[in-house]
Amino acid sequence: MVIYRAGDVLLCRLVGTGVPRTKDRGVDDMKKYSVEPNKDVTGWFVKIEDTAPTDLYDEKSVAIEKAEELAKENKPSKVSIQDENKEVIEERTF
Repeated sequence: MVIYRAGDVLLCRLVGTGVPRTKDRGVDDMKKYSVEPNKDVTGWFVKIEDTAPTDLYDEKSVAIEKAEELAKENKPSKVSIQDENKEVIEERTF
């Protein structure tokens, strides 16, 4: 990432993408989705922000696909994937 000033605006460029973004846009503006196990780890929830879970899926891979689909439709966004112990094992940014 390269940060530079353009007038009164501080910009950053992700190296290799050629896409300038304002510095204050990013993590704080991202919609956050998570894939989390239910209490008994018999299913996987897709949660939006810190609200109640939206859907329960039998398979973790299906829950991840749904969370990614939502994230891609609502860029910029991030998907946090948890393991069976509710530890974040991966984060994907869209």
